[in-house]
Amino acid sequence: MNIINLYIKCLKNNTITTITLLNKTIKTISTGHLGFRGGKRNTRHAAQETFKNVKAFLLFKKFHKINLYIEGFGKGRAVIIKTLKHPSFNFIKIIELSKLKHNGCRLKKKRRI
Repeated sequence: MNIINLYIKCLKNNTITTITLLNKTIKTISTGHLGFRGGKRNTRHAAQETFKNVKAFLLFKKFHKINLYIEGFGKGRAVIIKTLKHPSFNFIKIIELSKLKHNGCRLKKKRRI
């Protein structure tokens, strides 16, 4: 069986998941696709429903070997691991793609009057 890549992007206002096989997108699911609108999209419940949908799709298609790529610091991040725990899934890799701030360049000197 082929190895599936599962990309999860936890944004401030949304959680987007993309399932790819051999660099071709099979399915993209977000909290907005499931009917959550406005402020309800950035809740833990919305992320949990998204991952239940993803888990059901993976079990239906019988994809068991998964490379998991996680990006972002949204509220759905904590729910990911709890929801995707299933005995039939075999995670080959779990890779963190989030970019950490390192303070960047020095700011300009403040103007004194």
